[in-house]
Amino acid sequence: YYAVYPYDVDMTILEGNKISGVTFPAEQTYAEGTFDAGAAFMTAIAGDPTSMNFKKAHALLKIYLTPMPGDTYTVKSIKLESAAKALSGAATLDMSTEGDPVLTLGTASDDNKSLTLNCGDGVAVKAPTTTPIPFYIVVAPGTFSAKDLSITITYANGKSETKTFEEEVTFKRNQIVTINYPCGGEDITGGIEGFG
Repeated sequence: YYAVYPYDVDMTILEGNKISGVTFPAEQTYAEGTFDAGAAFMTAIAGDPTSMNFKKAHALLKIYLTPMPGDTYTVKSIKLESAAKALSGAATLDMSTEGDPVLTLGTASDDNKSLTLNCGDGVAVKAPTTTPIPFYIVVAPGTFSAKDLSITITYANGKSETKTFEEEVTFKRNQIVTINYPCGGEDITGGIEGFG
């Protein structure tokens, strides 16, 4: 038995335990303290459909935003863009490796080299708090070369900031890439942590 979440009627199991018809969304919805579950693919394989152990097929990008002293920012959206690789669109799920799913996006085109976290009416990042506010973006596993990826943060006042990853970054299945970013600042730092 094979199971995939979230389900899509267009999904088909191909030879070799690969699932086609998967669509990785180009837009995700902000959820306070967590990620958009509708973009987070999980799979399971079992001989008994009543005892399925789901495994994540995705990675996460966690962006901590911190206000500059005395300032308030209302984040409307965060856009992740690649110069060379697909970040959304048509994908396949390979379930042939002992149940550890491999999520692979299709060929890059002008329509699928970005994905956006939509923050609706806006999320306030405001002083005097110094507690960073986390924003989560679900991403497909993959490696991006230095200066290939960029992040654009758009605020409610219409202004935006774009920062580029100066070093190579790898998103691994079931891991988080963390970025610490001061709104209105210049530095991006971060690391990787696991998640269950």
